[in-house]
Amino acid sequence: MPQNNFNTVYTDNDGIHFIPSGSNFNPLQGLSSKAQIFTITASSTGNQLVHSNELNPFFIITVLSSSNVFDNNDAIEIYRYHTASINLDSSAFGFSSSLFFTSSNSRAKYRNIPILSTDNGTTVATKTYNTITGSLFYNRAYSASLNSNDSITFTFFRSGAFATPTIHSASIDDNSLSFNYIQTGSGALNFVEPYIYNTDSSSLSLKKDPLDKDSYQFSVGTSSFAHAGGEEKILLYSSASGRIGIDTKDPLTDVDIRANEFQIQRKSERRGLKINTEGNIESFDKNADTAATGSEFILKYSRGITLNTEFINSIFETSFSDDADAQAFFEDQPQDVQISALDKGEKTGFITPPATDDVMGTIRWVAESGSVGDFRERVSGEAASIQAKVHSIDSTGVRGDLVFNVADKTGTSVQRMVIDAGDEHQLSGSLNVGGTDSVSAGIKMFGTTGNLQGGFFRVGSNAADLKIGRMLLHDDGTQKVQISAKGKSFIAGTSGTGTTGTFLGINTQDPTVALQVEGDISSSGFISASFFSGDGSGLTNVTATATIPAGTISSSLQNLGNITGSNISVSGELSADTIVVGSTLTHIGDSNTKITFDTDDINLTVAGKTAIDLTYDGDGGGDTREITFNESHADIDVRIEGDTDTNLLFTDAGNDKVGIGTNSPGEKLEVVGNISASGTITALSSNIITINGGFF
Repeated sequence: MPQNNFNTVYTDNDGIHFIPSGSNFNPLQGLSSKAQIFTITASSTGNQLVHSNELNPFFIITVLSSSNVFDNNDAIEIYRYHTASINLDSSAFGFSSSLFFTSSNSRAKYRNIPILSTDNGTTVATKTYNTITGSLFYNRAYSASLNSNDSITFTFFRSGAFATPTIHSASIDDNSLSFNYIQTGSGALNFVEPYIYNTDSSSLSLKKDPLDKDSYQFSVGTSSFAHAGGEEKILLYSSASGRIGIDTKDPLTDVDIRANEFQIQRKSERRGLKINTEGNIESFDKNADTAATGSEFILKYSRGITLNTEFINSIFETSFSDDADAQAFFEDQPQDVQISALDKGEKTGFITPPATDDVMGTIRWVAESGSVGDFRERVSGEAASIQAKVHSIDSTGVRGDLVFNVADKTGTSVQRMVIDAGDEHQLSGSLNVGGTDSVSAGIKMFGTTGNLQGGFFRVGSNAADLKIGRMLLHDDGTQKVQISAKGKSFIAGTSGTGTTGTFLGINTQDPTVALQVEGDISSSGFISASFFSGDGSGLTNVTATATIPAGTISSSLQNLGNITGSNISVSGELSADTIVVGSTLTHIGDSNTKITFDTDDINLTVAGKTAIDLTYDGDGGGDTREITFNESHADIDVRIEGDTDTNLLFTDAGNDKVGIGTNSPGEKLEVVGNISASGTITALSSNIITINGGFF
């Protein structure tokens, strides 16, 4: 099939088509044998060519025969010479036809050639050639060349004969314009094109929609080089409904773009917006100069412009004195005028800023369902949202809060967290923090200089430590308090006053010592301290009638005063000037070993046996004044040691015998050693035993 060798603009009943070089023709008949070739020569100088009082020179060439156009008129070009002082391009038909030729042919195209009186023949020929090469038909219907003799040769691309060019020369010089055929062209019929263009090969067509004559489309031919085949590619579609479609003939919204991927970016930088292949919006910025901001997503909000006399009079240069009249005037303007006025007002400072509690922008997550009747986007359909809200605003700037909302099936989403510009953040509900090691699981609080103040942490790295939660408090980055779910909890105080030291108060907000309790203290174990101070009037279960200056209760109990109560338990020494006991001092863990007090009586019991009993109940003749050993009549021996004699006096309770100098007396009284008496030794028995030859 024959091909077009030039880029061509082609019109038919469907529309306008841009046919690239190399596209196929649709043949109508056999080729004509020759194409038309002729020359035009403009050889006069400028002062002989143009006139101010008669018809100026021109020539007419036919570029398309009447058989291929709609109104049976040839498509012609009229080249008119005129003095350079007149701009025919802008005045067109405003000048008298007696000076410049005009045609009644509706398909005539005018090419105006300005001439100076000082132009020579070569300059006139060059200006003529430059005007020809600027024609729409140049290199589409014909080519042209400027020859050395100042003539211009026209060579037509289509075979066949065209109308002979019309020449009108200047009256001063009849030879100022001349015409000469080089080849007249021939064909079966005069003015019949041998081929028409195949519009399927067009790289771009502007035409009506074949199915909707009130809609227009920019499309690419199915056989063009720019099309991969298949259906006609719709670049742009203007629907009769007013909707615009890109790559679709059925726009569903005012502007409907169909693309697997597209982007909008700045002319000189790789910054912009992109819809990626997954249908998601991307903001991209590939510029080192914007490293401080990166890609940004900006939501702007204001309360707009108040339609009052100040705004209307300033923008429209009116003089309204009543706001209602000014507003009515504005509303009567076309929409484009209104929008332009509002834009100008915003730029000149008439805009009203947001107010306190205004929502400046929202990112919302909405669930869609075509089967739920009342699944409204702002109520039950909204799953979550993030809002930027105005906390306060004045001439110095705006203070904002960031509000996080989530929904629970019924109703719209509600506030769950607030990040407050004044550092009064809020969180509703529970906060779960997890992590795989001691570093990743924690909540930390820092001071204004970045120093760690405290937080909740995992401490340690072994498997056991990672299961234990601890709350830590720091003093300028140094840990001072640890409250641990397992292991040690402590307060590591530092010296200072109530404001600079470390003090713990229970039931008081103003502790003055390391631990101050306003109320009772109960302990099932030991209470250990280096010192106790006070008058002791509030202590119970301890009895004391005087100050205890230096003794110890697990350490030292000083300046306590009176301690009264029923039981005192200590693990170390207890020292006091006076200890008053109601009845008993008992050994811890050994209840039958004790000292029992009664009126004028002290009883020392060991293993439940009364070892010593001291009684002094008066000075009368019948009163008891004695120290009794082994009052319970148990098998408890009594031994009194001397300086060198460990058995100075020994009582054998089991055998009811007494030994002096021996712990195994054989008689009621056995003395190992000498007996000396200054008086009489009387024996009540007649049985006197001679010892070692002695006698009584």
